[in-house]
Amino acid sequence: AELSFKTPVKAVRLRRDLVVVTLANKVWVYGFKSLSLLDSIETTNNPKGLCCLSAGERAVLVCPGMQQGSALVVFYPRNYGELGASTERERTMIIAAHESPIGALALDNTCSFLATASEKGTIVRVYETSGDGRPQELRRGLDRAEIHSLTFSRTGEHLAASSDKGTVHIFAIQRPGGSTSARGAGYASAEAATTNAKSSLQRLSRVLPAYFSSEWSLAQFRVHDYRYIAAFGADPHTVVIVCANGSYYKARFDPVKGGEMVREEYAQFHDASSEGAREVRPGPAAIQALRRGDTPGPSSGAQSSSEGAP
Repeated sequence: AELSFKTPVKAVRLRRDLVVVTLANKVWVYGFKSLSLLDSIETTNNPKGLCCLSAGERAVLVCPGMQQGSALVVFYPRNYGELGASTERERTMIIAAHESPIGALALDNTCSFLATASEKGTIVRVYETSGDGRPQELRRGLDRAEIHSLTFSRTGEHLAASSDKGTVHIFAIQRPGGSTSARGAGYASAEAATTNAKSSLQRLSRVLPAYFSSEWSLAQFRVHDYRYIAAFGADPHTVVIVCANGSYYKARFDPVKGGEMVREEYAQFHDASSEGAREVRPGPAAIQALRRGDTPGPSSGAQSSSEGAP
């Protein structure tokens, strides 16, 4: 079986019961087993094919809305996509996230939070998909940047953002009730008090520009290649970074103190197009981290060499 379209496919998302195909101005939702059309969504111009699809029991889809800077969140009923199940949407939510076009989207594992960034790339906003509360505003920087990836940690306590500025930013996520911990109000460790950096003038944010009310990243890590993506590793408080030039990094951040992350592993994988490229075989932890999430696995042709900085 196959699905064909009149315009180029920008992205495809899969889960055990759904196939989602994103075009420049439309999103198509099909049942995985039958490939029958279940839903279609009109979007604003979406050249990147931005679309999020949940992986858990509940099917939730997020894509750009019809209005510039808006995000459409669609909740489908349980067993959606199964034969005989209802094909009606359970709930639809429109979030006016940014004034500029949306440049990146991410859902947490529980579909409770949605992170968005615009094409300007200076601000990341985190919304509760329940529609309650004000968004958490996270500042990546002052200069315009293209956001390459937004990723929540498995617990939803942290968000990683990467951009063409070459710095990975880790933000602490504010949970309901004022805690940044996803483990509940009874979680009494120091991590529950984790906060992002804030301006000393934030108390005057009502009369000062929005810049002073933003939260800055908790931790940072810089890479040499600006073409890269970042995801959280298998080990707690670690981030895996894969660059277009074949570089691989694993870094650890302190969830309480924050600051500069500590590099734990580095590897340079074979690139046939580069003469004299140095090849490094990473340890088992590196390989396991690479195979998690959306980061690609290491080349099977990598050969052993000495480790070291790029």
